[in-house]
This record gives sequence, C-alpha cells and structure tokens, in this order.
Amino acid sequence: MDFINAIGHDTYMPPGSKKLAPRELLAFNVRSLRTEMGLSQDGLGSLLGCHRTHISHVELATINITIDNIEKLSEALKVPVTRLFEVPKS
Repeated sequence: MDFINAIGHDTYMPPGSKKLAPRELLAFNVRSLRTEMGLSQDGLGSLLGCHRTHISHVELATINITIDNIEKLSEALKVPVTRLFEVPKS
C-alpha cells in the first residue's frame, strides 16, 4: 500500500521532497503495523479501549491524538513510540 492511498488525500509527497506532517507519519505507520499484525480496526480499538472509528480517524490523519494515546498505540502495536513516526521507505 502506498502512503497517499493510506492517508486518503493528496498532500503526500515522496520522502525527501517535503517534510511530512507527524500526523501523516503516525497515520501511515499505525495502519501498516496494524495490518502486519493481522488486526482489524475493531481489534486494535479493543486493545486500546476505544471505538473503531477513533482508530479510523487516526489512520486518516483527521484527528490530533494525545501523547498518552500515542504511547498506548505503541504498546498495543509492540513497537517503540519512535517507530510510529518513521518515514516510510519509498
């Protein structure tokens, strides 16, 4: 899956051509990691104690989540917080 289709809008530029918003990086990485783990949005939401729509908004980069919830996401996805903000390889 490419980054622009994961985010759902056309603000994405290939890595190096513009600075990506942290929210966009988080969105892409959460979705990628979630699908790699074989989790649905419902499944991840259950692990976090939130509704599937909240996960959807995170993955679409339409909301600004707290650092506490970013930490919970990293724990549920079994990665360090820094992994959620890594620039995807092209």
